[in-house]
Amino acid sequence: MILVGGGLAWLYAASGTVLTAILAVNVGATAPLVLQTLASEVEIEPGKTN
Repeated sequence: MILVGGGLAWLYAASGTVLTAILAVNVGATAPLVLQTLASEVEIEPGKTN
């Protein structure tokens, strides 16, 4: 999860977005938490397809 946060902060910087230190920390810390929360809410039923 740490790599996801760092990767997202890197993507912000690579896109040319002005990324201050506090914004980089914020993005790096919250992105993994949001993704983890979203992943924990998804229930996958075995053998069931869309």
